[in-house]
Amino acid sequence: MGKLQKGLFGGFTGKVGNYVGYMSKGQMLIRAVPKRNKKRKCSTAQQHQRAKFAFGQIYLKQLAPLFNITFANYTKYKSASNVAFSHMLNDGIAGVYPRFVMDWPKLLISKGKLHLPVNIVATAETNKINFNWLPEVIDGREDMRPTDRSVLLVICPELQQSIYTASGASRIVGAAAIEVASFAGKEVHTYIAFISEDGKSASNSVYTGMQKLPKAVR
Repeated sequence: MGKLQKGLFGGFTGKVGNYVGYMSKGQMLIRAVPKRNKKRKCSTAQQHQRAKFAFGQIYLKQLAPLFNITFANYTKYKSASNVAFSHMLNDGIAGVYPRFVMDWPKLLISKGKLHLPVNIVATAETNKINFNWLPEVIDGREDMRPTDRSVLLVICPELQQSIYTASGASRIVGAAAIEVASFAGKEVHTYIAFISEDGKSASNSVYTGMQKLPKAVR
């Protein structure tokens, strides 16, 4: 059932007859419900794409709030999470239907023009992942300000879960850490990126490798 917005002559959300109303980027839009042929079977290519899409959704649902920050500059025609998901489908997922796998080194979790520090390294410690980099800053360069914040992401494939922060230590500090106690004893994949203090600019992300976390100490 659709719901009226702003009275009888406003838009609506939901399904009304053969039309669906929805909000996109602050605009009320209406589209016709596509007709479906119930007897038509999906082609192999369609099955492949649908299965790949469903596989990617496992991580998109977790990371969408992060993508809305780290892909914010690519939202002219698509939402930030949709842009990130396109990158994931095209580059971050490997394998052949029906056996898909994530290509972890190629997964992009941030995209932008901020300068990346050099000598970025991630290491595992009990209940956390440490990140270190060379805190290089050049006066006057807006693409490498000392106040840029680190974005840290840790993904555990075995649990199909992720932990991240978009407010890690600043560029000038040269080090940051993220607590991942729930992943103790597991193999995880790690990533880092940087965003400006005002959130308007981001860097490309860097895959910092697979790490094996120590088991929890009892």
